[in-house]
Amino acid sequence: MTSTWNISSNDQHMEYIQQRPVHGMYPAMTNTWNITSNDQNMEYNQQWLEHGIYPEMTRTWIITSKDHNIKCIQQLKAHGMYPAMTRTWNIFSNDQYIECIQL
Repeated sequence: MTSTWNISSNDQHMEYIQQRPVHGMYPAMTNTWNITSNDQNMEYNQQWLEHGIYPEMTRTWIITSKDHNIKCIQQLKAHGMYPAMTRTWNIFSNDQYIECIQL
């Protein structure tokens, strides 16, 4: 039961969660991610823990692509984007933000 993702974001839109199971990428109850953005690799959950960015059960993130700055859940709340239990994503690249889509 792991959720390992490989997300490349060069001008590509990730599909909604309803379409992800078709490609064998159905999320489970753990948050392990491998996110590539502009030829840079984001590290796994273990190293996120070292930087105080522990993924919550809600799986809502703001991720910038060029400066590779992952904003934590507390900052999402401040911007009125508190994560929901849905796992629907709309992911952009090139200095755009990954935003949560509330179902």
